[in-house]
Amino acid sequence: MGRDLLTKGLVWKVGDGKSIQITSPNWLLDTSIVSFENNSPPLETTVSYFIKEDGLWDIDNLNNYFDKDLVNSVLKVPTDPMSKDCLIWGHNPSGTFTVNSAYHLANSNYPYPSSSNPKTFKS
Repeated sequence: MGRDLLTKGLVWKVGDGKSIQITSPNWLLDTSIVSFENNSPPLETTVSYFIKEDGLWDIDNLNNYFDKDLVNSVLKVPTDPMSKDCLIWGHNPSGTFTVNSAYHLANSNYPYPSSSNPKTFKS
């Protein structure tokens, strides 16, 4: 359970895009499913394919492979081409793991109250 929770809470911080697979579910903010227009993915399989040398997103390239909603989702992701991609904790603004944020993530996944869930006492 702990490993699953950790995996669920990690997100990619996009640097140069060379370590992130395009179909990886945890690099986009708004969606977890990456689908290609006409089911034709690019030959390159990493996010770096969509990042220009100046570090900005290649909008023409994005429009060639994704629908408008997915392009908009990609454009919301900041890039830092001077650094490598890295996994960060996505449930804390600082990007660092805290027990408190993991606890809240764990409780948000369980719809049924348990003895350690404070929602039990609210009703």
